[in-house]
Amino acid sequence: MPLVLVYALFLLTSDIQEDAFITFRTAFNLADHGELSFNLGEGYSGATSYLYPFLVALIRVVSGEQAITIILIVNSIALLLTSYMITEILGRAFDFSDAMRFLFWAALSVAPKTLLMAVRGMEAPYVVLIFVLGLYSIQNAPRRLFSLLPLVVLPFIRPDAIAFSLILAGFSFSVTPRFGMRYIMAAMIGVAMLMVANYLTFGRFVAASVEAKSFGRLASRSLHSIVIDEFSTYFTSELFSPVSTKYFIAIYPVFTVFAITLSAILLWKLWCVRRSHFSIVATLLAGVWLVPFAYGVGGIIFPWYLWPSCMLYQGVFIAGVFYIAASCLRPLTARLVVGGLLVGLLCATGIQLILSYSTGVQESGYRASVGKYIASRAKVGDTLYLEPAGYIPFFAKIRTIDEVGLSSSVILRYRHNYPKRWWIEAVKQEKPTFLVQRAGIVDHKTYQGYQMTPDEAVWFDSRYELIRVFEYKPEEFTTYPFLKRLLRYGSAENYYVLKLRDSP
Repeated sequence: MPLVLVYALFLLTSDIQEDAFITFRTAFNLADHGELSFNLGEGYSGATSYLYPFLVALIRVVSGEQAITIILIVNSIALLLTSYMITEILGRAFDFSDAMRFLFWAALSVAPKTLLMAVRGMEAPYVVLIFVLGLYSIQNAPRRLFSLLPLVVLPFIRPDAIAFSLILAGFSFSVTPRFGMRYIMAAMIGVAMLMVANYLTFGRFVAASVEAKSFGRLASRSLHSIVIDEFSTYFTSELFSPVSTKYFIAIYPVFTVFAITLSAILLWKLWCVRRSHFSIVATLLAGVWLVPFAYGVGGIIFPWYLWPSCMLYQGVFIAGVFYIAASCLRPLTARLVVGGLLVGLLCATGIQLILSYSTGVQESGYRASVGKYIASRAKVGDTLYLEPAGYIPFFAKIRTIDEVGLSSSVILRYRHNYPKRWWIEAVKQEKPTFLVQRAGIVDHKTYQGYQMTPDEAVWFDSRYELIRVFEYKPEEFTTYPFLKRLLRYGSAENYYVLKLRDSP
């Protein structure tokens, strides 16, 4: 019951990831209109995952208007199952008692990053679930064909999850060297099948969102930028932080140094004492360390890309502290260390609850209101042009062109043909009915930093008028002073809504 209460509290925060609403809109169009597309009639999916939108669409068909709530509940169940499997794998590796395994499972289930993944609505829970399922099946039944399935499925959940498939293939060599090539072939088959599925569904081998996010970035990569991005991934990201907050950025390097030390100690002790379990813990650590390294090489890193590695690290961290305390300390001291860890974990979970409450109001309350306002003003055939492609377009419910190219391929053509002034050219030629911009638009400057020329500014002002400015004000969402203080954590930008002057 306490576990259900914790998950219910986090679900009530409505702390849903911006990008999740891109998937929701695409999947809901499939469920409601039979078209897997962000904008109806375009055949362009904004989702990076191939399989996850189908799961969301199925839930939409079954549950209707309650689909988002049911999706979050299903994702939470998937994470509880993942926590259980990690408990089984590491409990066996470190020879935990039944009581300690239960404590480990409960601690991992309410760890901040686990709960964050449960409420954010992304496909990350299924990446880590299929990965640990692959570990478990390879360890226990490597000769069964079922153990090959996770390597095939992982790329369908996220294309970049091929990194986890390759890690599973590497693990298979340590368990069954003779069958190692089978697992490599399974990983390659998964990638090939995904490319074929993308081509048959969307007419392209690579997901449109991957192309949009990588546009102009991979070609400009240098060794220096790769090194900088790798350093940032490990030392200035939330990868090893107990909670996701900008207030911990200054001590991120401390968490990283601790993670390095803990990983080294665990590998050394397992090699010396429990060598038969060394490979599976090393494989989990490979999921923690090597997958973020791959993102650093690519140079395209968003926080939710790291969530599977974050959850694996949480599992190794909790199990590692339990194991070191039990094997190296006196019983009383060990109990104090474990108790201190659990108290610290509960405090971190409380902090994450506060942050999720604040973020949930800013996103599902404030940002969603921009989309609802546009919906109240829009007519059939109107279009929207903006940068954040999640909340606002989802609630605006009109055809959308986003500045990254996640919702429509139109913008990619402008970014290719007009490398510097693509934003204003898209506005001139597409004539979107509504624009949503940040404060810079008052000075004719876009979110990406493009400064309009005097002639462009005159043209823009003659065509578009500012109809509303949205400003985040905590007092609009609660009258309680304590809650108002909590709602000031985080950051919410002002949004400027402009409308085409000659639009009827």
